[in-house]
Amino acid sequence: MKTTLAAAVLMIIMSMATPGWAKEMNASEILAEPTKFAGSMVTLKGAFIYSEPMRESFTIDQNGIQIEVFYLDLAKSDQDAILLLTKFSKVPVTVTGVVRFYTNSKSGCFMTAKSVQIAGSPSSASAKSITATAVASLADLSKYSGKRVTVKGVFLYSEPVRDSFTIDQNGMVIEVFFKDIPKNERDVILSKKKYSKEPVTVTGVVQPYTNSTKGCFMLATAVSLN
Repeated sequence: MKTTLAAAVLMIIMSMATPGWAKEMNASEILAEPTKFAGSMVTLKGAFIYSEPMRESFTIDQNGIQIEVFYLDLAKSDQDAILLLTKFSKVPVTVTGVVRFYTNSKSGCFMTAKSVQIAGSPSSASAKSITATAVASLADLSKYSGKRVTVKGVFLYSEPVRDSFTIDQNGMVIEVFFKDIPKNERDVILSKKKYSKEPVTVTGVVQPYTNSTKGCFMLATAVSLN
């Protein structure tokens, strides 16, 4: 009897820890008493501002208060949906996740997302099937920010620490981040000699650097070296 009761209590505790039991909060409430909510699962609604793929995060705004949300724990389809959102589009977003403190507490707090709902977002299946637009020139790439495209160039070099490689197209270069492609394909890229100039075709999402003066980069979903 005791064992059955203990198991039941454990199941209740575990179910309350799931996103479905998260309390909906206002950003102002969290920032007013951050220590009270640190480590707690909450739900927060806001408007999408921008994503930072190299930090694996995005920022939402709620009545002028901005919160950074890290999306590493989300399904790949949800991450793709976030990266396809246009910067400053202010699309309504609902995030359920855990409140955390930055190492430097003066920077406030952030969230690690466990689930995300994006207004008008396609289903996971259709998000994966979005057709890539073929872009002939890297000079036009900035026009496709937030969109999935295919570009061709030649291999210049890889940067393993950044999980990226750089391609050249008639003197124009772009950095391509490849952490989301299969490991065997990443290994092939890392095995290529610097400045080998082998033909390469990349399909992925175009994103602006946080410092917009640096232009844009790509998050690869497929890479073909031939």
